[in-house]
Amino acid sequence: MIAIRVAQVSTSLFAFAHTAGMLNTAFRDDAERHALETLQAYVFPIMGVSRSHFDFYQGMGFSMSLFLVFCVALMQWIIPILRADAHAARPILWGLSATFLAMAAMCVRWFFPAPLVMSLVTAVALGHVAWRAGFAARPRTEA
Repeated sequence: MIAIRVAQVSTSLFAFAHTAGMLNTAFRDDAERHALETLQAYVFPIMGVSRSHFDFYQGMGFSMSLFLVFCVALMQWIIPILRADAHAARPILWGLSATFLAMAAMCVRWFFPAPLVMSLVTAVALGHVAWRAGFAARPRTEA
């Protein structure tokens, strides 16, 4: 169970840092200020509403934070299933592990080392739990 706690901690840190980064309104320099103001200034109609590219940027960023918090909760909800029937939890664990591994690959291409490390730690920890669950004894069922 330590590995799933490692995954929860790394995902919680990822969620906290991601949200804190989204809430940071300080600009590093005038070039960044100009880029973000340009994203905010270009407003266009889409599906009956007006949005800017900055709206999409912010919305997707906060959606990512929400996804990460949900993953932490999902990991918590999986623990009783692991204790009762580890084999039943394996598909969920493998799916989460693969998702975080894909996120790590995206970090290599589009982001930077911190989310890459958090994604890899989570993917490896969840993969370890899923792999270990394959060796757990199946609970007996009455026929």
